[in-house]
Amino acid sequence: MQTNIASSGPTDKPRAVRFFATNCAGGQRAYNLVMSIYDGLKDAAKVLREADKIEQYKEIIAAMEKLLELHARVAELEAENTELKQ
Repeated sequence: MQTNIASSGPTDKPRAVRFFATNCAGGQRAYNLVMSIYDGLKDAAKVLREADKIEQYKEIIAAMEKLLELHARVAELEAENTELKQ
Protein backbone atom coordinates (compact mmCIF):
# COMPACT_ATOMS: atom_id res chain seq x y z
CA MET A 1 0.00 0.00 0.00
CA GLN A 2 1.26 3.45 -0.86
CA THR A 3 0.92 6.19 1.70
CA ASN A 4 1.14 9.91 1.26
CA ILE A 5 4.16 10.19 3.53
CA ALA A 6 6.67 12.00 1.36
CA SER A 7 10.37 11.31 1.64
CA SER A 8 10.84 14.94 2.60
CA GLY A 9 8.84 14.45 5.79
CA PRO A 10 5.58 13.32 7.34
CA THR A 11 2.25 14.82 6.36
CA ASP A 12 -0.84 15.72 8.37
CA LYS A 13 -3.87 13.43 8.66
CA PRO A 14 -3.21 10.92 5.90
CA ARG A 15 -6.12 9.63 3.86
CA ALA A 16 -5.77 6.09 5.28
CA VAL A 17 -6.26 7.38 8.82
CA ARG A 18 -9.34 9.41 7.85
CA PHE A 19 -10.74 6.36 6.04
CA PHE A 20 -10.13 4.22 9.10
CA ALA A 21 -11.88 6.71 11.37
CA THR A 22 -15.01 6.87 9.25
CA ASN A 23 -15.29 3.19 8.35
CA CYS A 24 -14.41 1.27 11.50
CA ALA A 25 -16.57 0.31 14.42
CA GLY A 26 -14.39 2.31 16.82
CA GLY A 27 -15.14 5.52 14.94
CA GLN A 28 -13.95 8.70 16.61
CA ARG A 29 -12.21 6.94 19.49
CA ALA A 30 -10.15 4.84 17.07
CA TYR A 31 -9.37 7.94 15.02
CA ASN A 32 -8.18 9.81 18.12
CA LEU A 33 -5.92 6.93 19.11
CA VAL A 34 -4.42 6.57 15.66
CA MET A 35 -3.86 10.32 15.36
CA SER A 36 -2.29 10.48 18.81
CA ILE A 37 0.23 7.79 17.88
CA TYR A 38 0.78 9.31 14.45
CA ASP A 39 1.33 12.80 15.88
CA GLY A 40 3.85 11.45 18.39
CA LEU A 41 5.75 9.70 15.63
CA LYS A 42 5.58 12.82 13.48
CA ASP A 43 7.04 14.92 16.30
CA ALA A 44 9.82 12.39 16.84
CA ALA A 45 10.58 12.38 13.11
CA LYS A 46 10.83 16.16 13.07
CA VAL A 47 13.28 16.21 15.99
CA LEU A 48 15.39 13.44 14.48
CA ARG A 49 15.49 15.16 11.11
CA GLU A 50 16.55 18.46 12.66
CA ALA A 51 19.25 16.62 14.63
CA ASP A 52 20.46 15.02 11.36
CA LYS A 53 19.79 11.52 12.74
CA ILE A 54 18.86 10.16 9.33
CA GLU A 55 18.81 6.44 10.16
CA GLN A 56 16.54 6.95 13.18
CA TYR A 57 14.39 9.33 11.13
CA LYS A 58 13.93 6.63 8.49
CA GLU A 59 12.93 4.14 11.18
CA ILE A 60 10.24 6.51 12.48
CA ILE A 61 8.94 7.13 8.96
CA ALA A 62 8.78 3.35 8.43
CA ALA A 63 6.84 3.01 11.69
CA MET A 64 4.40 5.69 10.55
CA GLU A 65 3.87 3.89 7.25
CA LYS A 66 3.32 0.57 9.04
CA LEU A 67 0.79 2.21 11.39
CA LEU A 68 -1.19 3.47 8.41
CA GLU A 69 -0.97 0.13 6.61
CA LEU A 70 -2.21 -1.79 9.64
CA HIS A 71 -5.10 0.56 10.30
CA ALA A 72 -6.12 0.57 6.65
CA ARG A 73 -6.19 -3.24 6.84
CA VAL A 74 -8.34 -3.09 9.97
CA ALA A 75 -10.76 -0.82 8.10
CA GLU A 76 -10.93 -3.31 5.23
CA LEU A 77 -11.60 -6.18 7.62
CA GLU A 78 -14.26 -4.19 9.49
CA ALA A 79 -16.04 -3.43 6.20
CA GLU A 80 -15.81 -7.07 5.14
CA ASN A 81 -17.13 -8.19 8.51
CA THR A 82 -20.07 -5.79 8.24
CA GLU A 83 -20.91 -7.16 4.78
CA LEU A 84 -20.77 -10.75 6.00
CA LYS A 85 -23.11 -10.01 8.90
CA GLN A 86 -25.79 -8.62 6.57
